[in-house]
Amino acid sequence: KNWTSSKEILNKDRTGTAYCIRKGRFRPHELVSDTSICIDGKSMEEIYKIFQKVKYFVSYDPDTYFSYMAVVYGCYSLRVEPEKPNDVTEIWGEQFENEPWIATRSDQLDQSWDSRKLLLQKFETSLSETMSNVENFYNFWFEKINGNSTQ
Repeated sequence: KNWTSSKEILNKDRTGTAYCIRKGRFRPHELVSDTSICIDGKSMEEIYKIFQKVKYFVSYDPDTYFSYMAVVYGCYSLRVEPEKPNDVTEIWGEQFENEPWIATRSDQLDQSWDSRKLLLQKFETSLSETMSNVENFYNFWFEKINGNSTQ
């Protein structure tokens, strides 16, 4: 768990930017340079190693799970607004309000870091609920099967 680590500790040796295009469309962005690492087509193991080294993650795909995972691994995460207006861009301003741990503009990066714990708590709660549901499922069927076998 790195969620109690300060921004300074987690970012101490991190440099550079990783990005993904996936279902989006690449265009110049101030955080993405010639030395930035595109994670498209890389294995999960490679991606998570990259997330442990870079400071920023930029996603041109508004719906990728990698934006969340970058936050978990300690990166600043930013989603680039889609180029062509559609249903997604009409509510783009609400994206940061709904998921404040992922910036939608560069000037939101520090604020998104401050909300990082909310995402980590959300994952922790989800894990606890999942474990409880699995245990309840197991107990239910264990009782049904053992109850039926003794009759």
